[in-house]
Amino acid sequence: MRKYVIGVDGGGTKTIANLSDLKGNVIAEASSGPSNPHYTNADELEANLREAIESTLRQAIVEYSDVLCIFLGIAGVRKAEETSSLTKTVRRFVPKSVKVLVDHDLRIALTAGVGASPGIVAVSGTGSACYGRNAQGKEYRTSSNDIGSGSWIGAQALRDALSANANPQLKTALTNHFHGVCPELETLERHQVAALYPLIANLSMQGNASAKRIVTAGVEGVNQLILETQAILKLKEIQIVLAGGLMSTQPYQSILQNKIKTSLPNAKFIIPSDSQARGAVYEALIRTGIQISDLLPNNHQ
Repeated sequence: MRKYVIGVDGGGTKTIANLSDLKGNVIAEASSGPSNPHYTNADELEANLREAIESTLRQAIVEYSDVLCIFLGIAGVRKAEETSSLTKTVRRFVPKSVKVLVDHDLRIALTAGVGASPGIVAVSGTGSACYGRNAQGKEYRTSSNDIGSGSWIGAQALRDALSANANPQLKTALTNHFHGVCPELETLERHQVAALYPLIANLSMQGNASAKRIVTAGVEGVNQLILETQAILKLKEIQIVLAGGLMSTQPYQSILQNKIKTSLPNAKFIIPSDSQARGAVYEALIRTGIQISDLLPNNHQ
């Protein structure tokens, strides 16, 4: 009898897999390298997915023949052909007897917060995006321009520091961060730019005008993505999951919640205590006909 499912959260930095029983109890967890198909070559992507998945099997002393379903939420997946390609990749090492489902990582982020219920998820970390679904099954995903993300805020700060009218305190902080020379944006990797966010947030909290302007503009961009999604879905009960590293920081979280409340006063905010890999586990359980409502923690604010 098959009595396990596996949920996978595949990102641009790492891949995390959770092996769970059919009651939602995570038995094993493993991680490996990145699996975003836009930033990872095909061989590396397959190797990382396989390592994460099969490491959980080895930890739990479980075989593929014990697994009912594997659900993978992968960053960067937007098109049907990308889903199909990734499914074929996983099928190269997972037996046909195991159900394999691939979708975007926003789905598992939303499910980690609200389960199978309607809602909206706004993600802001290295990148940013927004996705939602309503009670009628309609889904909507905003176009991805990374506004309000760590990489967006870091890029705005670098441009400000290198401009003719640079804010002195901001320029000094960035120069010190890079050990004496403030580099051109084009010379940095995306994750290096995103890593500037804590410095900018700290300056904003200290009252630096340029840092406050940048953070506020970024937050307003994410707020507009949420409003765009709600305008399409017309949710009656507005549950908004705030996911990603920036969403749990200040002043980002409080500014965003205040902005949302101005336009959507009845919105309920959810800061997920479950990981996105756990959200993928929930998706695997849902797809096998198992109710998960009793498994979700109360994350509402």
